Amino acid sequence: MVRTIEMKEGDTIVGLFKKLKKPGDILHVKDEIRRKARSISQEATRQNKYARMLNEISQHELKYSVIVTEKEGYTTIRYVDNTKVESV
Repeated sequence: MVRTIEMKEGDTIVGLFKKLKKPGDILHVKDEIRRKARSISQEATRQNKYARMLNEISQHELKYSVIVTEKEGYTTIRYVDNTKVESV
């Protein structure tokens, strides 16, 4: 499911990742000045590390990816479906 949101007072970066329930979900977060992109990217790295420690994904897979170029003025968080990823 693709959703577009604007962070409100009291919303947290970790809370954004909790909104992604299943592989294939995409969340566009309004971020015109790119102030939140770095923080969201760092949290994605942490979430991927935790998923590896819990053996949810293998060492070279990602659970979440962050893209700043997909939609203008938004930072995109993607819950990666690793079954569709082809290794090269």
